[in-house]
Amino acid sequence: MQRIKPKKLLGQNFLHDKNIARKIISLFAPHQNDRILEIGPGTGMLTGLLAGKCDYLISIEKDIRAVEILRKQYESNERVTIIHGDILDLPIADLIVDQRKIRIIGNIPYYITSPILFHCIDQRQYVSDVMMLMQLEVARRITAQPSMPDYGILSVLTQTWATASLLFKVPATVFYPRPSVESAVIHLVFDRHRDDIPDEDLYRLIVRGTFGKRRKMLRTSLKSLFPDIALHNESFSLDLNKRPEECTVNDFIQLTDEIFYVIDRERE
Repeated sequence: MQRIKPKKLLGQNFLHDKNIARKIISLFAPHQNDRILEIGPGTGMLTGLLAGKCDYLISIEKDIRAVEILRKQYESNERVTIIHGDILDLPIADLIVDQRKIRIIGNIPYYITSPILFHCIDQRQYVSDVMMLMQLEVARRITAQPSMPDYGILSVLTQTWATASLLFKVPATVFYPRPSVESAVIHLVFDRHRDDIPDEDLYRLIVRGTFGKRRKMLRTSLKSLFPDIALHNESFSLDLNKRPEECTVNDFIQLTDEIFYVIDRERE
């Protein structure tokens, strides 16, 4: 595999350990009928293990140097496409063929982990699952449960629509250059369909707004978010004296439903 000098601006830490790469692909378990989107292939450590194991592989990379290397390597492979671009600008819906959902994998730049995750969440109707190599701290936040120190916005908004699993930790020594933090591989399966959320924008507002004041009781945070509506105890099944870190995903969904009803009623 050809090496290029990492660019700090792009947050590049290239995976160079073949055993870790094989472990990731083994757990991802690509099938011959899969359409796979690889984010940030670099010079192709995972790409080489994916090509030939799926129906079609699309790899998107911002670094033109890596793109040129990969395009040359796979120019004769009709089932591999290398895109020079930013995943955050890519409509995943455009990759759909025969209504088959996309599977996503990647060793992503740590500084844009959350934007990439939310990009996948926003287009979840087109995505089957996501496996990512990311900073361990973020992986713990994604998989945290209520009352755990890492539980927060990322935990709730990811677990609302996906089953999240932290698969294994990855040491800094398998990257070039070595990052200053620990890493982990996480797997998200978009298997949760939420027809019970009356307004997704309202739901996100409530989750973000209450965790923005995570040490405050829900009542206090909600008064700041909705100063024009009356928050009476009898209108809510959830105890508003709770703090957001004590609330489950279902608690937030129920709270959103009841606030939606209160807002709708006061508009009449």
